[in-house]
Amino acid sequence: MLRHRVASAGVVWLCLVSLLAAVTAVSMAEPAESTDWQVAGQIGGPTSAVAVQGSYAYAGVGLRLIVLDVTNLVTPTEVGATAPFPYFVEDTTVSGTRAYVAAGGAGLRVVDISDPANPAEIGAWDSPGYAEGVAVSGNTVYLADGPYGLRVVDVSDPASPTPLGSAYDMNYAFEVAVSGDYAYVAAAGAGLLVADVSDPAHPLEAGTLNTPGYAYDVAVSGATAYVADAWEGLRLSLIHISEPTRPY
Repeated sequence: MLRHRVASAGVVWLCLVSLLAAVTAVSMAEPAESTDWQVAGQIGGPTSAVAVQGSYAYAGVGLRLIVLDVTNLVTPTEVGATAPFPYFVEDTTVSGTRAYVAAGGAGLRVVDISDPANPAEIGAWDSPGYAEGVAVSGNTVYLADGPYGLRVVDVSDPASPTPLGSAYDMNYAFEVAVSGDYAYVAAAGAGLLVADVSDPAHPLEAGTLNTPGYAYDVAVSGATAYVADAWEGLRLSLIHISEPTRPY
C-alpha cells in the first residue's frame, strides 16, 4: 500500500514538473503584454477648483481644466478643455492669457488660455510635494505644495517655470493667498502661516497664528485673512493682519 502511494505521488510530481515546463515554454515564446498605461481621454470627475475672468470660468474637472462661457449665468456652456493632466486638478488661478494649475502629484502646470476654445498646456514644473493650492502675482507663482510647504516659482518664461525659493517646508500647505509683500498659507495643524515675499527668491517666515483645527483654505481682503478651519465641522476664522508679522 505504501509503495503504491509513493508511486502515485511520483506520477503526480512528474505531471506537475511537465506542466511547469510547458507553461515556462509558452511564457518564453509569447512575452507578456506591456503594463504601461496611457490616458486616451477623460470625462467628468470631481470639481474642486474654479477661477473666473471676464465672461469665462475655468474649472478643474477631474484631470482636466474646463473652460465655460458664463455670459448667460443660467446656461453656462463648455467651450474648451485641456488634455488630461497626470493628476487631478486641485486648484487654479488665472492671470491675463494664462491659467496656473495645481495638479497634485504633477505639480504646477501652465496653460495658455488666449483662445478659450483651445486651452493648451505650455509649461510645467514637477514640484517635490503635492500641489494643493496656487496663487500668482505678476510673473511669480506661489504654490502650496502639500508636505513641502510654500514654493515660489518664476513663470516669466511660461514654458520653463523655475523654482526660486521656499518657506515653511516642514508644514503641510493646503492653500495660499498673496497680498502685497506677503503670502498667507493655510497649513494643516499649524493654522495661518505668513511669509515675507518682498524678495521672491528668499521668502522669509514672518509670522504664524495657530488655529484650533486644520486650516484648509485662506482668502485675504484688506487687513483681514479669512481661514477655513475644519474642526468638528467647518469653522471660519477671521484674522487681523494689519501687522502681517503679528496676526491675531
